[in-house]
Amino acid sequence: MSERQITITGPELSYQDGDTTKSFFDSESALAELLAEEVLFCNTGSFMGRDTVVLFINCNDLFAWGTADAEEFTEAEIEPLWRAWHADKGRGVEQWVCLRRQLRPQYVVMQEWKKAGKWTEALEALPERPTDNYGNPKIEPS
Repeated sequence: MSERQITITGPELSYQDGDTTKSFFDSESALAELLAEEVLFCNTGSFMGRDTVVLFINCNDLFAWGTADAEEFTEAEIEPLWRAWHADKGRGVEQWVCLRRQLRPQYVVMQEWKKAGKWTEALEALPERPTDNYGNPKIEPS
């Protein structure tokens, strides 16, 4: 009879049966952890004409000062989102959102990331944003 061992580390699960190891990712555990860490927040949305709970990524002040901003995400994005947060709990999710939106953060955030060594080639490749004389993003009137 082979020896079985199950290892659970957050949402990452592995199952070893003899020489065979299988790895799994538990999206529900990842969501619970991201909610507990206030990376995500709940709101209300409409589904089939009824109100329901929806989850968003908190992006306040990432792209412009004084904005209550949020990013939606799909079930398929839970694992890469959690991995971005797990890799860098300070800025990983914010960088993930910038890359997802194909949009650089506001100037002051960009300078902070550069100073901290968190600015990557992928972020540098994002299009430049027009700014005012203070480095704040210019927002076109709607």
